Parts: sequence; C-alpha cells; structure tokens
Amino acid sequence: MSPLIKTGGLLLLVVLIAIAGGYSWVAIDHTDNDPAPAAPTETVSLQVTETACRDTRAACRATHPELGDISLRFPEGAYYMQRFEAELRLAKSTELDRVTLDLDMTEMDMGRNRFTLSPAGEGIWRGELLLPICVTGRVDWQVRVQLDRGERRYEAAFPLNVTRAPEQ
Repeated sequence: MSPLIKTGGLLLLVVLIAIAGGYSWVAIDHTDNDPAPAAPTETVSLQVTETACRDTRAACRATHPELGDISLRFPEGAYYMQRFEAELRLAKSTELDRVTLDLDMTEMDMGRNRFTLSPAGEGIWRGELLLPICVTGRVDWQVRVQLDRGERRYEAAFPLNVTRAPEQ
C-alpha cells in the first residue's frame, strides 16, 4: 500500500473521530445542572377586571383575594420586530417565585413567545419583549400572565394589539 493511501486513510480516521467527538459534545446537555423550581401543581384563574391594554399603553387589570389587584401595561406601547417593555404591578406586597408572559395568536402559530419578568422593586416586575411580525397582517395577540407562588400558578389572559412602531 502506498504511503499516500496510508496517510489519507489516517487523515480520514482522524476527521471522523473529530466529527464524532464534536457531535457528542453538542448532544450532551452542558447547561447548569441546578434543579429547576418545582412546577406549580394547582392553577388558579385571576378575575379580569379591565382589558384596556389591548390599546397597549393603558393597563390591564385582574384581581384575586390572595394577591390583590394586579396590573399589566406596556409603557411605550407594544410593537412587532422591536423590543418593548412590559411592567406588572401587584397592589399587595406578595412574594412570587416567577412571573411569565406567554403571548400567542388564536388559530395562528407564531412560535413560542414566553418571557420571564424580573423583580424591579416592591411589587413590580419588568421585562423586555420581542415579537415576530405576522405575515398575514394580524395584530390581535393574547398575553397570558402567569404568577407562580409555591404550588400555585395564578393566570389571567388579556387581549393585546401589537403594531408597527411609529416612524421616528
């Protein structure tokens, strides 16, 4: 066998081993192995009292005897293909484990649009959102608020119109 074939065969073997090693590196989960908080086992609906956030700058409101009044607003409006802020406020000082917003459209798959808000002071949670544009031109989104506390998840759903950002 010629030295060229031996060298080519050896090179091919090295390349195949490198590819297999790279694949196994990618296939193994390299994320933080800290256990995630236990998922809530009970879902409780919040009573929706105001759906004004459909027009984005006004607040949507819900209430529950244990949590008090909750308001959700988008201070600068809600626009597709542009980052915008969401702010959730709790009237009562309540410890929560997590606050998430899940946004979708009825009968239109827009992918997963879930955002976790961060605590920003007494009873205030904020986060930055970014939504895709709907190629059909629809603007009617639904935002589902999820407030996790212990084994309970409190939920409310509000309508939201997401539009093109105004020209600057």
